[in-house]
Amino acid sequence: MSSLSPNMSSRSNTTWRIIAAVAVFVISFASFSHRAASHHRVFLDEPGWISASLAAAGRVVHGDFTPSHWDDSDLVDWGDINPPAAKLLIGLPLVASYHGAPPVFHRLYALGLTEEANAAEGNLPPWPLLLRARIICCVISACVCVLVFVLMALVDGIAAGILAAAFLMMTTLFTYWSYHVVTDGAYMLSTVGIAIAALGYLRSGDERIGRRWLIAGALIVGFGASVKVTAALPDGLVLGAAIVRVALRGRDEIRWRRAAGDLARAAVAAFVLLLVINPSYWVDLHAVNIPAARAELALLPDVRREARANVAIKDGTVSALRRRCPDLYNLIRPAGYFLMPLRWRELTRAQAMESSVGAWKGPKVKEVTVNLLRNFQAFRKEFYVILLGLAILVASFWRAREQSRADGLYVLLAFVVAQYLLLVMIPLNFDRYYLSTVVGEQCLAAIAVVALARAALGLANGWSRSPKTVLGAERA
Repeated sequence: MSSLSPNMSSRSNTTWRIIAAVAVFVISFASFSHRAASHHRVFLDEPGWISASLAAAGRVVHGDFTPSHWDDSDLVDWGDINPPAAKLLIGLPLVASYHGAPPVFHRLYALGLTEEANAAEGNLPPWPLLLRARIICCVISACVCVLVFVLMALVDGIAAGILAAAFLMMTTLFTYWSYHVVTDGAYMLSTVGIAIAALGYLRSGDERIGRRWLIAGALIVGFGASVKVTAALPDGLVLGAAIVRVALRGRDEIRWRRAAGDLARAAVAAFVLLLVINPSYWVDLHAVNIPAARAELALLPDVRREARANVAIKDGTVSALRRRCPDLYNLIRPAGYFLMPLRWRELTRAQAMESSVGAWKGPKVKEVTVNLLRNFQAFRKEFYVILLGLAILVASFWRAREQSRADGLYVLLAFVVAQYLLLVMIPLNFDRYYLSTVVGEQCLAAIAVVALARAALGLANGWSRSPKTVLGAERA
């Protein structure tokens, strides 16, 4: 019987990958949605995210793109400090799920009150609204599992993809946040998606196809930065690492110029998308007043002093600038994203002053590593498997001769390192900040299990052949 041709074999692999991806989505969504429906307690962030998502979707539906309306100052931590991409990803399907107008809900959880008191005050969303929002987040989380499968299937085969997705679904941290109404699922879509785009860029044999993957990756970076401002760092590092690897394949100056051009194109594409889908960064042309903005420059020292005095109540420099110098702030709105690090630093300082929750208890590197290896595991003693997977990943990349396999291992290594670096740099130590790094460590666990299985099969095949070899040697 003749063996399958390469085309038939490739078609068969694609079919199996599609079947496995569909199975991963169905199983993960069924698991997450069951938890969403069976857990009635409201997490304290959910009212804020539902309020912000409904507000953002309502403005889109009514065609309201006035920049000042997108500041959401009344929503505090759920306002424009968190860009609107993830809010729209939740809010638009939520609005569309109702035949008429969705219920009006614009409240925040009062931290000083119990859940029962918050319910009595009307601060909790109605259960039907909460469940619909949770189901949307379950869909997003299931898509994250599918992307993890796709990434690992491209890096190390279908078995590795299935194992990575399964380990992720077994991780308590991921399953807990998968069905709550938070934006972390959308953030993980961008972090895993950028790794897939970077791998496509590296493996593309044609320059035009490579550019398409590059632009796709840049748009994912822009989307990620429109979900959480911190996403630009790890996503940009992964895409930048792919560009550098392409440049290192040749030692001529032309290749490095091309890499510099690719990096510039990616940065421009990401920033353009960031501006397009964030109306709070648009200049309100109807409110431009150059003389008033020039006069407000003299108020900047007072703005800074006021921000320092009010840091404990989360009224930082940008908020003070918006209030005291509205005309000047309107002109610099396109630079609003670059003011976000300042806002994050001031916000985290205020949170640290009002509560010890989320504070680091020791050296960051040590605490992050201990949490990752001991507290966020898919199964007992998984940290041994994760460390083995990291060692196998580095060794396999170092010894890889086939360029396609080396590219896959390189992207996975860049992904793991980038997520770890971000975690070490974040000022606060909340458990959901570990989610994207947990994705990376489950990929490492899958690498280790697949490598051990291959080694065991190799030993089994060797043992099954060894008697024949010995007998043959004895006959000789």
